[in-house]
Amino acid sequence: MKLFGSNHKAVRTKKAAKKAASQTGGAAISKGKKAVLIILSVLLILVLSVAVFLKVYVKPPEIIAPIRVTGTASEPGTETDATKQPDDNMKPGYYNILLAGTDNDGTRTDTMMIARIDTVEHSLALMSIPRDTMIETSNGGVAKLNSVYGANGCGHDGMEALMLKLEDILGFMPSGYALVNLDAFMELVDVIGGVDFYVPQDMYHNDPTQDLYIDLQEGYQHLDGNKAMQLVRFRGYAQADIQRTKVQQDFLITVAKQCMAISNWDKISEYIDIFTRNVTTNFTGGNMLFFAQELMKCDLTDMPTYTLPGRDVWLDAAYLDLIDEEVAAIVENDFNPYVG
Repeated sequence: MKLFGSNHKAVRTKKAAKKAASQTGGAAISKGKKAVLIILSVLLILVLSVAVFLKVYVKPPEIIAPIRVTGTASEPGTETDATKQPDDNMKPGYYNILLAGTDNDGTRTDTMMIARIDTVEHSLALMSIPRDTMIETSNGGVAKLNSVYGANGCGHDGMEALMLKLEDILGFMPSGYALVNLDAFMELVDVIGGVDFYVPQDMYHNDPTQDLYIDLQEGYQHLDGNKAMQLVRFRGYAQADIQRTKVQQDFLITVAKQCMAISNWDKISEYIDIFTRNVTTNFTGGNMLFFAQELMKCDLTDMPTYTLPGRDVWLDAAYLDLIDEEVAAIVENDFNPYVG
């Protein structure tokens, strides 16, 4: 009996110990679950906050079409006025953005391109517009397209005038513009550590009046910001501006690919700083973030590039007289923003 009693007590003691251990372990698990839930809650709040920010702040530009009120297309020495309103005839998610770069004195847009981004099809196209493109003036004379910006006061007014003139040439108004100065280009190339690029020929030019000194040798080489600027500003080709724009296109595509490479994602804050200090645009910060997001979805290796075709004409200087039919074909093929 005594032995039996001892065994029963031992069993009860083991059960009590097991129960206590179970309760202690349960408490530990409960605390662990609580910590995980807190972390998940914080992460959820952060995700929702970012989602709200992106929804409210990061917005695509409104699809607009210009309605001219007074004046004609902007010409050197003239004034124009225009209003813009939503247009149901425009393709959704289809943007033609004017990218321009000024010369050293900041009055002539020696680089002009239309970058088309389709945020529905996730595709890109690039069209260069030669600086020497001939345009008519109000007094019946001619001028070069790169003079419109400076002749209309530079800044926002100059860019608006240039977009109106491009509407005459292309048949559509650009969705907006980004005007980049020389410093931004050189800084960006230096930030990404320079760019490997094939220089198509020996390049030499010395012009103290423009503070322009070019000295590059033909061949595949590593270009820093200064050498990259020499490359894109060189004009001494057999085909002059036409070949220059092709080299510019190829180099800009190479730079864009390197900027978006995973190895350079940690430089996003530096990109933003360069953009803020050196780029003038009529897009909002939210619009630019929207375009950056959409650009990541596009394949830069499958981007068609064009240069508007024309015939060389010599009047008081060298001009390029665009071939209207060929320009219309390029626009219809890859840049027409209208439905149908």
